[in-house]
Amino acid sequence: MKPGSTLVVVGNMMEFAAFNPGPLVFNRIALAGSLIGGIADTQEVLDLCAEHGIRPEIELIAIADINDAFERIKNEDVRFRHVIDMASLKAERDAIERDGKVLPAPTRGDPVNR
Repeated sequence: MKPGSTLVVVGNMMEFAAFNPGPLVFNRIALAGSLIGGIADTQEVLDLCAEHGIRPEIELIAIADINDAFERIKNEDVRFRHVIDMASLKAERDAIERDGKVLPAPTRGDPVNR
């Protein structure tokens, strides 16, 4: 890096093993960090991805499969991010209403039993 520049770490929550700040200090290199970057930067990345057809690799699951997905996460058997198909929430609700099941509204802190 050029002297007087800034190294920005975005989204990386891992430790840097054996970090030596000497080269940064002697070259006036600043170190900054952000979990996501700014809103304008995030929008720029999203626009670039849309322009080039870059999309995340996901596994779309129904809400009924959420427990299986959670088990797979615990067992480290996941290659892609799980994304819940929101249409499955409506289908689940419609099925409950069609079957005549009524779920009582929970009070704060109480578990919900089906």
